[in-house]
Amino acid sequence: MELLTLTALLYVASFAFFHASKRRTAFEQVRNSLALQRGLSAFGWLAVTAAFAVAVARYGWEVGIPLWLGCWVLAAILSLFLEALWKRAHIPSAALCFVLSAIGLVLMPWGGCA
Repeated sequence: MELLTLTALLYVASFAFFHASKRRTAFEQVRNSLALQRGLSAFGWLAVTAAFAVAVARYGWEVGIPLWLGCWVLAAILSLFLEALWKRAHIPSAALCFVLSAIGLVLMPWGGCA
């Protein structure tokens, strides 16, 4: 459950970083608004930080950091391939991953970590 939550949260972060760039985004509103670009970037960093905190809290420093990096690489590759191959599915998949990560964070037992 934790790995799915980490990967979903980092997928949302990768989506936010992808669309925070003026050159890559498909949204005209984001291209024209510096505030939206910075907001997406800040949201991406917030999601990365939350995923890092979850990984370290659940698995410790020795195992949590490599798992976090592996999940981030997997999520970024999935996000980039999905955007390149099937553009219409990028937004719904990010929304689904956001919901999955929120449910995973709520259902995750926080009592006896590691």
